[in-house]
Amino acid sequence: MKAMVEEGALVVHGSSQPHYYWSLDLGPTPTARELLRKTREKQTFQQTQYMPDTELHVTMRYKNTPGPDYQYDTVFHRENNQTVTIQHLYVDPKTGKSSASVLLSEKQLQLFKDHTLSSITD
Repeated sequence: MKAMVEEGALVVHGSSQPHYYWSLDLGPTPTARELLRKTREKQTFQQTQYMPDTELHVTMRYKNTPGPDYQYDTVFHRENNQTVTIQHLYVDPKTGKSSASVLLSEKQLQLFKDHTLSSITD
């Protein structure tokens, strides 16, 4: 297996179909920079490595089975240009790892329910 960046996307070359994931990118924006600032402010772990603001994202779906999902891809890209509202920021004081919860718009929430939840229960 070989991983490399091609045209701004991480590409993993292997011998089988890849698993796909879809994300809403946050950066580089003032929101992404503020999120990183708040994270640095709250954490006390000395050796924390921060994700660059250009890579901050909200994972909307990770497909459990290999291969593309063209139907979801079409709907996702049609609804992708929307605001992301950050609700909570969690920073683990022991490890420095952090994550944020977000509020989804009605369209994003419906997309999540229709495609992501059904793939978890299938």
